[in-house]
Amino acid sequence: MAIEIWMTKAGIGDCILIRCGKQKKKVNILIDSGQGASSFEPVLRRIIKNDEKIDLLILTHDDNDHVKGACNLLEKVSRIDKGMENEDIPTGRLFSNLTEEQILFNFGGNGSEALLAAKDVKKLAYNLKDKIDFHKLGFTLADDEATDENPVPNILQLRWEVADNILSSQVIRKPKREELEPEMEHLEIVVLSPSRETLARYIESAWKELNKEELLSRRGKKEESEWEKSIQYWFDHPMQFDSDSKMANNASIAFLLIYDGHYMLFSGDASPDQMVAAGKEYLRRTGRDGESLKLDLIKLPHHGSSHNISDEFLRTFQTKRYLISTKGHERYKHPGKGALALIASMLDCEETAEIYCNYNWWRKKESFWWAERREGNWNQNCCVLKGRDGRLRSLNFYQLDTVPIRIDNDVLLGS
Repeated sequence: MAIEIWMTKAGIGDCILIRCGKQKKKVNILIDSGQGASSFEPVLRRIIKNDEKIDLLILTHDDNDHVKGACNLLEKVSRIDKGMENEDIPTGRLFSNLTEEQILFNFGGNGSEALLAAKDVKKLAYNLKDKIDFHKLGFTLADDEATDENPVPNILQLRWEVADNILSSQVIRKPKREELEPEMEHLEIVVLSPSRETLARYIESAWKELNKEELLSRRGKKEESEWEKSIQYWFDHPMQFDSDSKMANNASIAFLLIYDGHYMLFSGDASPDQMVAAGKEYLRRTGRDGESLKLDLIKLPHHGSSHNISDEFLRTFQTKRYLISTKGHERYKHPGKGALALIASMLDCEETAEIYCNYNWWRKKESFWWAERREGNWNQNCCVLKGRDGRLRSLNFYQLDTVPIRIDNDVLLGS
């Protein structure tokens, strides 16, 4: 299978492993680390079981539900170094070949001990590979300036080859025009978020610790009625929510993954407006101005929040397959019923969108389910919505498990 996507059970957070390659040995892209060992370590064990390594590590932003697992690993490495614990996960083997080019992270370092600030990332890198150049670790931007030599500067290219059952990989940042089609197997990462201004603003405020309380207090300001009404209600009465204003989320890394004709969007907790702007600029730079991007799937931003999706986002990035990473959050209303209704509203009559999840929250969360039970439009794992024209649209929900689901001849999804 050319592409495997493992969306680990990471509580309310993200921890996603992508394996790509046409041979038995594949490259591994690890996105975020969840909140703790229960989500992060199984991913590492899967890589070890495959006798592979991490080829690209992406920490999208410094919220607990995305990086605390890496913090816990850091603490574990420290205890191993002090002889306080045995190394049951050979971290050195997993991380020893990573270069500074293969670690992407956006951080603000906002002072919370629970978050992975810059100094912690550097410490993690130091413990795992003492030759990493710390000054080169760090930022990746959606709006770098193009040149004749680098026509699409927000592209990173991951290349690899397998010889004698050993896979060697490297990341090329800002590949030159003549490097975009190498002979060796490769994939592209097109960065869609953050912009330079957004990231600079976040880092400035976070490091000064001036807006810490403001940043935290903005969470969960969603209308309390969202789960109290059904998806059918929000389909008939579209929401008018403001976009997510939390700076850490707006500074989140989001990217397109392009491999062997497949296009996929992994969006972290990013702002839909930034992704749309960068996506349209990517289309312009590649000679497809005014078009939309047809995708195999989208990992919905911010765990399916209604604050991180828009109709323009869904028109720019078009698919009928969506991933949602969350066990369901009653306070923040993740995933948002408004977001699910918006996805349905973009379908043509009698069409179906497929929603793949790492938890069965649509059955497990009574606060989510009761309004749908009252509506009576659910059949097992399918929600059927009726438009004003009397025509139907459907949302099919799937819970991923250790036995993966084949969604394409070349693509598997699992958890």
